[in-house]
Amino acid sequence: MKCGVVAIVLGLVGCQQRGVEPTANAAATASDVRAEQTNDGAPSMVSDSIAVDASTSLDAGPSTAVGQSDHELSTTHVLSWIWEKPHYKAVQLGWFRAGSRIRYTEPDARPKSGQGSCWVPVEPAGYVCVGRDGTTTDLQNESVKAGAAYPAKSEPLPFAYGMSYGASLYARVPTDKEQHDTEQDIEGWRKQVVAMHAKMPEDRRPPPFAMEIGETPSFLRDYVQSPPIVPWAVGKGALKAGYANSETRLAFVAAFESDHRTFYLTSENFLVPADRIKPAKPSTFHGVELSREAEDGVHFPIVWARLPSDKVPIQIFSYDGDKVEKTDVILKQKGWAQIDPHEINIKGTKY
Repeated sequence: MKCGVVAIVLGLVGCQQRGVEPTANAAATASDVRAEQTNDGAPSMVSDSIAVDASTSLDAGPSTAVGQSDHELSTTHVLSWIWEKPHYKAVQLGWFRAGSRIRYTEPDARPKSGQGSCWVPVEPAGYVCVGRDGTTTDLQNESVKAGAAYPAKSEPLPFAYGMSYGASLYARVPTDKEQHDTEQDIEGWRKQVVAMHAKMPEDRRPPPFAMEIGETPSFLRDYVQSPPIVPWAVGKGALKAGYANSETRLAFVAAFESDHRTFYLTSENFLVPADRIKPAKPSTFHGVELSREAEDGVHFPIVWARLPSDKVPIQIFSYDGDKVEKTDVILKQKGWAQIDPHEINIKGTKY
């Protein structure tokens, strides 16, 4: 008698080799931000797609200590593109962030003042235009140094994340008076947040903060304006950079305290009060470790239960080569089972 386990799939299932549970824009290096016209000189700006997918980027290597190098360049913008060929009609191969470094494959090709073409070849592939779109060989630029201080992590989630309850975006650390002038009843708002979180089920309650609180970034001390990497969004000397509407997702690179209030530094070098953000709780979900073809262990194909078992139950049956019998096992949400690569049709039902 030959026995096995098969599953009737009544809902949506998917396969994943290994990693974390997918989330919307989990690898975004920038946030969807809607800015407003401010009274302090900041220009109006609306961007519905600043966020980009890190899976499309080239691996430019980890950021290193900032210094001058004749063979490296960076960018002063939140991102700059790498092109397949030395012109703007070429395919975009990927991008690199403010503060990251990429190397020239031909250092002598770097354009000098007064010369023609701005294009230089870079490693591992493609071209960038030096002097355009933020690309620069000046590794001492303040925006470059600020970006290098908080590089994206080489992890499935490169930043900390959170969702706005409706939050002012600041271009520098605001004084206590500026906060109250801008946001009005801050103390009352904090009480609302505490009460709101207290009503949530414990398993859905957000963590206190999106990330560990550290020291104030050196480039933000003494109420100095944050080095701009989204320069078209912030006026020189402006206090506000805009407004993150309710349910806007934001990415954070640092958290610190000022005047007894916690702030996040976003991936665009904007500042946002932590109490105006619902911190994201990173998923602990992990995929299945697959074995090599000739080794014992788990192999494709496998099925995943994507939906709650109480809504779409995935029943496990036993099969002895002749008949199918129901077991007491139901594949729970995020559960998985290895299956036979061939379907079995018994009395018109596919298993």
